[in-house]
Amino acid sequence: MGLGPVWSLRGSVDRPVELTRADRIARMDWDGLESAVAACTACELSRTRNRTVFGVGHRAAEWMLVGEAPGAEEDARGEPFVGQAGRLLDNMLDAVGLTRSGTTPRRSTSPTC
Repeated sequence: MGLGPVWSLRGSVDRPVELTRADRIARMDWDGLESAVAACTACELSRTRNRTVFGVGHRAAEWMLVGEAPGAEEDARGEPFVGQAGRLLDNMLDAVGLTRSGTTPRRSTSPTC
Protein backbone atom coordinates (compact mmCIF):
# COMPACT_ATOMS: atom_id res chain seq x y z
CA MET A 1 0.00 0.00 0.00
CA GLY A 2 3.00 2.23 0.15
CA LEU A 3 2.55 3.30 3.78
CA GLY A 4 5.72 3.55 5.75
CA PRO A 5 6.20 4.00 9.47
CA VAL A 6 5.25 7.40 10.93
CA TRP A 7 7.44 8.56 13.79
CA SER A 8 8.90 11.69 15.33
CA LEU A 9 11.44 12.39 18.00
CA ARG A 10 9.99 12.74 21.43
CA GLY A 11 9.49 16.42 22.27
CA SER A 12 9.94 17.56 18.68
CA VAL A 13 6.31 18.55 18.19
CA ASP A 14 6.09 22.28 17.58
CA ARG A 15 3.99 23.63 20.41
CA PRO A 16 3.38 27.27 21.13
CA VAL A 17 5.68 28.44 23.89
CA GLU A 18 3.82 29.77 26.91
CA LEU A 19 5.23 33.21 27.74
CA THR A 20 5.81 34.18 31.33
CA ARG A 21 4.08 37.26 32.74
CA ALA A 22 7.41 39.12 32.65
CA ASP A 23 7.90 38.19 28.97
CA ARG A 24 4.40 39.38 28.09
CA ILE A 25 5.01 42.68 29.90
CA ALA A 26 8.41 43.14 28.21
CA ARG A 27 6.75 42.86 24.78
CA MET A 28 4.12 45.55 25.47
CA ASP A 29 4.24 49.06 24.08
CA TRP A 30 3.33 52.00 26.35
CA ASP A 31 -0.38 51.91 25.46
CA GLY A 32 -0.57 48.16 26.08
CA LEU A 33 1.25 48.53 29.39
CA GLU A 34 -1.07 51.34 30.49
CA SER A 35 -4.11 49.19 29.63
CA ALA A 36 -2.63 46.24 31.53
CA VAL A 37 -2.02 48.43 34.59
CA ALA A 38 -5.62 49.69 34.47
CA ALA A 39 -6.93 46.10 34.34
CA CYS A 40 -4.48 44.67 36.89
CA THR A 41 -5.88 42.93 39.97
CA ALA A 42 -2.62 41.36 41.19
CA CYS A 43 -2.49 43.24 44.52
CA GLU A 44 -4.76 44.64 47.22
CA LEU A 45 -4.63 48.16 45.74
CA SER A 46 -6.90 46.99 42.92
CA ARG A 47 -9.75 46.47 45.39
CA THR A 48 -9.67 49.96 46.88
CA ARG A 49 -8.36 52.24 44.15
CA ASN A 50 -10.51 54.74 42.32
CA ARG A 51 -8.16 55.17 39.37
CA THR A 52 -4.84 53.74 38.32
CA VAL A 53 -1.89 56.10 38.44
CA PHE A 54 0.19 55.22 35.39
CA GLY A 55 2.35 58.24 34.77
CA VAL A 56 2.87 61.46 32.90
CA GLY A 57 5.61 62.91 30.75
CA HIS A 58 7.47 62.11 27.57
CA ARG A 59 7.55 58.36 26.95
CA ALA A 60 11.02 58.51 25.38
CA ALA A 61 12.57 60.43 28.28
CA GLU A 62 16.07 59.52 29.45
CA TRP A 63 14.95 59.40 33.10
CA MET A 64 11.98 57.81 34.82
CA LEU A 65 10.92 58.51 38.39
CA VAL A 66 8.94 55.79 40.12
CA GLY A 67 6.87 56.47 43.22
CA GLU A 68 6.24 53.89 45.91
CA ALA A 69 2.44 53.88 45.87
CA PRO A 70 -0.18 56.48 45.09
CA GLY A 71 -1.65 58.44 47.96
CA ALA A 72 -5.29 59.49 48.29
CA GLU A 73 -4.83 62.61 46.17
CA GLU A 74 -3.01 60.72 43.40
CA ASP A 75 -5.72 58.05 43.44
CA ALA A 76 -8.47 60.67 43.16
CA ARG A 77 -6.79 62.49 40.24
CA GLY A 78 -5.14 59.55 38.52
CA GLU A 79 -1.87 61.49 38.34
CA PRO A 80 1.41 60.83 40.16
CA PHE A 81 3.18 63.20 42.52
CA VAL A 82 0.45 65.71 43.28
CA GLY A 83 0.01 67.86 46.37
CA GLN A 84 3.01 68.41 48.62
CA ALA A 85 5.00 65.55 47.05
CA GLY A 86 4.40 67.04 43.59
CA ARG A 87 5.53 70.50 44.67
CA LEU A 88 8.69 69.02 46.17
CA LEU A 89 9.39 67.05 42.98
CA ASP A 90 8.81 70.11 40.79
CA ASN A 91 11.19 72.18 42.97
CA MET A 92 13.88 69.48 42.84
CA LEU A 93 13.57 69.17 39.05
CA ASP A 94 13.71 72.95 38.71
CA ALA A 95 16.90 73.01 40.79
CA VAL A 96 18.64 70.82 38.20
CA GLY A 97 17.09 72.57 35.19
CA LEU A 98 14.37 70.04 34.36
CA THR A 99 10.57 69.90 34.31
CA ARG A 100 8.10 67.04 34.24
CA SER A 101 7.11 67.92 30.69
CA GLY A 102 10.70 67.82 29.49
CA THR A 103 10.84 71.52 28.66
CA THR A 104 13.53 73.79 30.05
CA PRO A 105 12.16 76.12 32.71
CA ARG A 106 12.70 79.83 32.39
CA ARG A 107 15.39 81.07 34.70
CA SER A 108 15.16 84.33 36.54
CA THR A 109 17.99 86.77 35.85
CA SER A 110 17.91 88.05 39.41
CA PRO A 111 20.31 86.42 41.87
CA THR A 112 18.91 84.16 44.58
CA CYS A 113 19.88 84.39 48.21
